[in-house]
Amino acid sequence: MILITGANGHLGTQTIDLLLDKNPETKIVGLVRSEEKGAELEEKGVEVRIGDYTDYPSVEKAVQGVDILLLISSSTMDGRAEQHNNVIEAAKKAGVKHILYTSLVEADKGLSPLSADHTVTEKLIKASGIPYTIYRHTFYMEFLPLFLGNALETGSWVFPTDGKAINLALRSEMAEVLANGLENPEEHKDSTYEITSARAFVWFRSSAAERSSEAPPLFSPYSIFISASVLKGIS
Repeated sequence: MILITGANGHLGTQTIDLLLDKNPETKIVGLVRSEEKGAELEEKGVEVRIGDYTDYPSVEKAVQGVDILLLISSSTMDGRAEQHNNVIEAAKKAGVKHILYTSLVEADKGLSPLSADHTVTEKLIKASGIPYTIYRHTFYMEFLPLFLGNALETGSWVFPTDGKAINLALRSEMAEVLANGLENPEEHKDSTYEITSARAFVWFRSSAAERSSEAPPLFSPYSIFISASVLKGIS
């Protein structure tokens, strides 16, 4: 039995759909916060269990009978590692045989203000003794428009690259990777993968003299750590 946390979110839903496309008979359990959030999953034949990362008893109940657990990282930043630890501890107690976790690209290098929680979670998973697969996701391309702000109106666009190249990939591509891993977890036992696209992109800052009225907005890179408040709520 496969349990997918955050099952009603974009990544969870896409992963479930891909698993069911591969094998409609796959036994999938979806962890959601309320019955209402699980309604569409039930229509797909997914068993819905109610739980919240911050509520250990609910998570403990949800993981019963589960063999493979996909822990999709929490979208709530406060106490994120502690939330994840509740799931890990419950999984250990329930005898879960394999944990898959959605981390952040090169989390151990501290390149992002979001890296620390992922690094702690990776260590907690490894310390649990449960076979694991860690998928370190790059920046979701779907998030890119959220940083445009009023760039089209003002002609000025800022983005947290710190002047460096950035790598983008579609969330649907991440879901495909996860579905493949859930289908054959033994092949990826105790492995960590950096999930990125084939190339990185660099935006160049152009001068006002080079721009015409039809030119794209002037781009200004700034430190990714300044963008921490922006990233909260969209991860």
